[in-house]
Amino acid sequence: MNTNDIIKLLNDFEPVGDDATDTTKLYEITDELKKNIDASLAIEALLSIFERYPMHDLGSPGPIVHTLESFAGEYEPFLFTSLDRKPTYMTLWMFNRIINAEKNKNRRLEYINRMKGYAEHRKADDFAKEEALEYYKYQTEE
Repeated sequence: MNTNDIIKLLNDFEPVGDDATDTTKLYEITDELKKNIDASLAIEALLSIFERYPMHDLGSPGPIVHTLESFAGEYEPFLFTSLDRKPTYMTLWMFNRIINAEKNKNRRLEYINRMKGYAEHRKADDFAKEEALEYYKYQTEE
């Protein structure tokens, strides 16, 4: 299956409401995606699932996160765009992992302040806002 076909599957994906079934389906799709040399073209489609279904349990970390993190160095700008558009529990969780790994103190501080802003983002649901605030507090504890 080519990457464009897989992107269409990701864009059409709708959870059925059963966590195991949904996660299994996403693993099937992402396993096919990973076979393609141009798999990183699906980064936006993967992130859009979190934006469309922020309250669904699609694995923790699950197939979407595992796949995105396999594109280290490529997915991060798309993650930031997604966060700016609509922070979700899982995209905030991924961002917190980036903060944890950041060695540059200035960039780390910039990221931490950015996290604080997501706690007040107009399109974030209450759960995402709480998570952003908790991550901010965790990152600023001395």
